[in-house]
Amino acid sequence: MKQCPGQQIVLIWDGASYHKYKHNLAYLEEVNGGLPTQSWPVTCIVLAPNAPELASSRRYLATRKK
Repeated sequence: MKQCPGQQIVLIWDGASYHKYKHNLAYLEEVNGGLPTQSWPVTCIVLAPNAPELASSRRYLATRKK
């Protein structure tokens, strides 16, 4: 990527179904120019859906609903 030459960029998704993972995967394949996945400069980590213990923002919002 132009902003971070030589660096790996990692996106973290929380696994919610509305994040359209298939669309995001297509974007990653496009932006990484056909490289094997282990060589991608832009990659992602997908957290399990409905796992608030993995997402501090969800934990915060859960306390506000009470």
